[in-house]
Amino acid sequence: MSTDADFSHEIRFTAESEAVLHALRGLAYYAEQDQYKMKAVKGSQWERGHALTFRFTRAAYRDAFRKHANELLGGRWAESN
Repeated sequence: MSTDADFSHEIRFTAESEAVLHALRGLAYYAEQDQYKMKAVKGSQWERGHALTFRFTRAAYRDAFRKHANELLGGRWAESN
């Protein structure tokens, strides 16, 4: 079982809409090979243009998330600093 400390590889981003945010959450789960854990982000916590951070247990999982997100949702989300 992974602990919070295991999720040390992160990606910070903004999303075009709340629907895109939820699609990205699904991709994070897929990239982390079904072991992704995340606190729920409710619509009231998300506002267009605000940056969010997803954390992964391995750099390869983060990179897989980035690859799939760009392939499927390119232009609807963007990495931020």
